[in-house]
Amino acid sequence: MADDFAAGSFVLSHDSLTGTLQKMHITPDQRLVFETSVELGDLPDLNKAQMDETSRTQKSGDMVKVASLPMMVYLELSQKGILKDKAAFRRWLKSEEARPYRTHWMSS
Repeated sequence: MADDFAAGSFVLSHDSLTGTLQKMHITPDQRLVFETSVELGDLPDLNKAQMDETSRTQKSGDMVKVASLPMMVYLELSQKGILKDKAAFRRWLKSEEARPYRTHWMSS
């Protein structure tokens, strides 16, 4: 039955609100590969602008917004257990991977 399918890629769903795109790929050797990606759009630029408006030294109260994450990134961090581990989440926020999502200056 799997021999009946031609190799190719197919869009399964696209959520314009979250920028989430889900695709299914059929490889030449008849394997199915599912891919989920997030289109960041203007999010990195908006986060950078917010960071530029934030003082590096001024205290801003008890709560500070440090990042703006797409839902897929949030779920991935949750699955890896990073969100429940305060030290691991702080390390991730300081990483290059988190740079597009940061809205506050993180000291190294």
